[in-house]
Amino acid sequence: MAKILGSGDRVFVEVVVRQSDNRAVIIYYTSKKATVDNPNAELWIDNGVDEPRHLTLGNIIKTTGINRIRV
Repeated sequence: MAKILGSGDRVFVEVVVRQSDNRAVIIYYTSKKATVDNPNAELWIDNGVDEPRHLTLGNIIKTTGINRIRV
């Protein structure tokens, strides 16, 4: 169940920024993997040319062609 946040509520978001050299993102460190596992985490990518952008689960599904995820 989702929590509806009011204007007075504060939500802290952990942001992980990774390079996207050659149109690929590599997450090497266990600590980064643990951080993006947090429900309040966002993964942002930066190729050094364009503006950094938020890499969402929808982006990943569309670009990789994944249509099944084991849970």
